[in-house]
Amino acid sequence: MQTIYLVAKDRSTKVELLSLGDAESVIMNELGIRLSSLFMYVRLIFVEGASDEVILREWAATCRINLSQRNVGFIRMGGV
Repeated sequence: MQTIYLVAKDRSTKVELLSLGDAESVIMNELGIRLSSLFMYVRLIFVEGASDEVILREWAATCRINLSQRNVGFIRMGGV
């Protein structure tokens, strides 16, 4: 993606050129989508594999942070 436009219509059609940095949040906001409605989590941590998740959960527990209570989910990327 290099050019992203947001097209909206109230009384008239409005076309807005979005920067690549703002596009994701602007589009999700426009559609009324939040991360929690897509993944059922408020925050996501992308990790390489299962062992990375285990280590981060243990580290958080050592810091007295319960990731489950804070609605944090993990996405395993499988080496990507």
